[in-house]
Amino acid sequence: MGFRGASADLIRKAIREGSLAVVAASEIVGTLPADTPEAEFTNAVIDLAGAFGWLRWHPLPLRTARGWATGTQGDPGWPDVAAARSGRLVLAELKAAGGRTTPEQQDWLAELRR
Repeated sequence: MGFRGASADLIRKAIREGSLAVVAASEIVGTLPADTPEAEFTNAVIDLAGAFGWLRWHPLPLRTARGWATGTQGDPGWPDVAAARSGRLVLAELKAAGGRTTPEQQDWLAELRR
């Protein structure tokens, strides 16, 4: 995968230990340019987790008659990626360069850190 830098270490640590991670694509140094789109960054994180043997989950938007939508039920703002292995769970909210968490995402992240 070729990730380097502080955020890559954060991702590896989260994947190794099972923890909550908030990572921005702009912080990744290595094979991904700072302007990597969030979807490509998310795919890279999912691939990296898979390479370490984690089960991974990420919802994908679907085209509907009214446009694009991601089907969910409950409160909005749930983290982008969930990964599990050996009784550990990693939840990651991923952001592309310049991306910011929404108030709903901030609520979830605060609750999950308690």
